Amino acid sequence: NHPKGVEKHIFIIGVSYFSFKFIHFLQDCHNKKISNLSFLTFLNYILFFPNFFSGPINRYNSFSGNLNDKQSIKFSDYPEGGKRIINGLFKKVVLANNLLPFSIVALDLTDPSLTPLKAILGIYAYMLYAYFDFSGYSDMAIGGGKMVGIDLPENFNYPFFKRNLQQFWANWHMSLTQWLTDYIYWPLVRKMRHVPSLRKLPVTNSNICIIITFMVCGIWHGDGIHFFLWGSYHGIGLALLNVYTYIEKKYFKKEWIYFINRTKLGYSISTLITFQYAAFGFLLFGYNIEQLKMFFGIFI
Repeated sequence: NHPKGVEKHIFIIGVSYFSFKFIHFLQDCHNKKISNLSFLTFLNYILFFPNFFSGPINRYNSFSGNLNDKQSIKFSDYPEGGKRIINGLFKKVVLANNLLPFSIVALDLTDPSLTPLKAILGIYAYMLYAYFDFSGYSDMAIGGGKMVGIDLPENFNYPFFKRNLQQFWANWHMSLTQWLTDYIYWPLVRKMRHVPSLRKLPVTNSNICIIITFMVCGIWHGDGIHFFLWGSYHGIGLALLNVYTYIEKKYFKKEWIYFINRTKLGYSISTLITFQYAAFGFLLFGYNIEQLKMFFGIFI
């Protein structure tokens, strides 16, 4: 028995990630960047099981190089890969699963005893849950790939300890960020340079393309309007950072630039602001519009 309407749909597991691979492969074929082209290697690349469901998003040339390297599998890779898998399991089973009951997605928003403090802590719990859940899967995928001689790219590098939103995204789901940069952002920038009014406004051009790129990123995550808002929220945040960086370099005193970029206190303040900004984004990501209205109603 299926829920009403489900029998009318076909669910294709892993479609988003092998779509990324297809787009990368076709684009790089068009640009003549693909080497060691082989149909069997291509099938192995598209269907490679460790990263089939949730990434990381690897590239064909790297995969092909590993596959054709007879020395790619070493005995030391087995304990190293196994250790990475165990690390990933610990993140998912122990940390993520124990954080989930305290996260915003597990809260009963109709419960009159739900306090603003508990609701706010639920945002941070959801943020950490998402990190441990996804980075745990990435660790298992990377470890599994390692054990069969395939080097998958790293996907997370302590994103919550980065001092601005650009650095956050350069270290959160890194393979997706790089894919978006290579196949959406830069093609858009090059196209927009042909618009006369933007030719001499590189910061404006960059900001428009950043926002569009993250709108696409939001839509890719789901068809709810809140995913679009989440993507737009991060795109606008990155655009504002771009503007701030431009103004800082052009108008701010050297003492301020040194303080904010070179001192531990400045780094800590920047990191805290970035952490809070990213945390609010997880609220947009986890709740649809109706749930968001109910959430903010707790504070009224």
